Parts: sequence; structure tokens; C-alpha cells
Amino acid sequence: ISFSARIGKIGNLSVSANHSQNTSTKIMTISLPNISFNVEPIYPFKRKVQLGKLRWYEKINIKYEMAGQNQIQTDTIMFNQQMFDKFTAGVQHRIPISIGSIPILKYLRLSPSASYSENWYFRTLHQEYIDMPEYSNEADYIRYDTINGFKASRYFTIGASLNTTLYGMLKFRHGAVKAIRHTFTPNVNFSYHPDFGNP
Repeated sequence: ISFSARIGKIGNLSVSANHSQNTSTKIMTISLPNISFNVEPIYPFKRKVQLGKLRWYEKINIKYEMAGQNQIQTDTIMFNQQMFDKFTAGVQHRIPISIGSIPILKYLRLSPSASYSENWYFRTLHQEYIDMPEYSNEADYIRYDTINGFKASRYFTIGASLNTTLYGMLKFRHGAVKAIRHTFTPNVNFSYHPDFGNP
């Protein structure tokens, strides 16, 4: 079941619910709801009255993308309290920033980009290493605790690509083929993503 709508001039909203069931294992997978919302690109530096060519900074645009899901896998009776306790939910927000292509030295084009993402969690897993005393007959182990509550993780990525186009012509003096035109499009890409998991 799905529903989608355009929210004025802002963007698009989509809501859906999915159910699938394996008749052999009796396991049901239910997603209720799945939500996505995308905002149209915003050009903060673009002139209201366009005169002449676009300047490079007028091509800078910012978007917003959101996706949320609430899902469960169960083989028990539907719609009891135990089932609702097993629901796992999460929301992802993403803000990509595009600057378009900037001409450099007439023949090169630079395309910088950046992206900020944030994930929302409503249940997390806490792991703790339990170091048992030497005189104990029990081995060390890891204890897992499920913690209910809001948590968020954030990260960003920046990058750039540099490319150009080269054309060539190979001519033949004899035969049915007079010439072969070839095109080369070399490019160099760079991206940086900090490791926020490293203390």
C-alpha cells in the first residue's frame, strides 16, 4: 500500500506499508510505515533576475532527503504487545550540497560536492566486555544490553572531481572508411569521509 503527494513547491512525500510472509517458516516481515520526503533543490545565491551567464556560485544548490522505516520480523500472532515491542525504527536525514562544474584553465572542469548525513535510532545495542577474575572457573564474555531511547549519529563527506574531454581524428587515405573520430574523457576523483567510529 503506498501513497505519494507533492507538497506545494517544496518537494515530494511518499508513505507506504509492506507485508510479506514465508509460508514455510511462518516468518512475517512488516514495514509500517515507510516514509520518504525529498525537498526540491534550493539555489541560495541565484539572482532573481537573470542577466547574462550564470556565475559559478549561482549553481550551488542544497537538497534535503529524509527516509524513515519501522519494521518487524515475527512468527507470532500479529498485533499483540510482544510484536510491537520487537519493532525496529530508524530515520535517515541527508543534505547533499552540489556546486556544479567550475571551468579551470579553459579546458578543465572542477565539480566539488559535500554531503551531511544524520541517522536517528530509537533502540541501540550496548556491548560490555566482562573480564572474569583469574580464580573464577568462568570464561570472559561480552554482555549485550538493548537500550530503548533516542540516539543519533552524524557524519559528512566532501569530494571533488576534475575532468576534461580530448578529441582526436584518425584519417585513412584508402578504403571505404575515411576517418575514425575518438574521444577521451579522463577524470580524477577525490573524496574524504572522516572515521567517526575511531575514538
